[in-house]
Amino acid sequence: MKQKLKECVDCGRTTLIWSKGRCKACSNASQLSVKVVSPPGRDNIPLKAKKPMKKKSDKRVEQEKKYKEICDRMDTNHKWVCFFCGGEIKAKKPDHHHLDGREEHYLTPGLIVFSHRKCHSMYHDTSFKKLPWRYAYLQRLRLKDEQLYQRELFKLDK
Repeated sequence: MKQKLKECVDCGRTTLIWSKGRCKACSNASQLSVKVVSPPGRDNIPLKAKKPMKKKSDKRVEQEKKYKEICDRMDTNHKWVCFFCGGEIKAKKPDHHHLDGREEHYLTPGLIVFSHRKCHSMYHDTSFKKLPWRYAYLQRLRLKDEQLYQRELFKLDK
């Protein structure tokens, strides 16, 4: 099947069209955010430079600011006891663990708990069945939130 030659929307050359009405050179250039020089007699049409995507949305930056305020308030108003092992935290600053993830209930103070750095890392990096304090943790979780307790039991059964 023979393809028809068409005019490129960027440089005006009559050639095979690759993507979005552009020739191969303009298509590649648009991906690299480079200007393609048009042939003589045709105006240069600059291509828009692509902006890199933000690492964090404005909404997430605002949430993290509020989260830091909540944690700072918690740090000054509470006795530091590790939610995982139950031991007293003697570090300068405790870790904070989100019992229900970091999405929907990210800013709910009741679901943010203190933990030792080591216990927090073990919880996230170790199989639940290998955690030495898993049963004590489950008891504390059950007192805090029955639904989260049931979710952890489900993980234990896997």
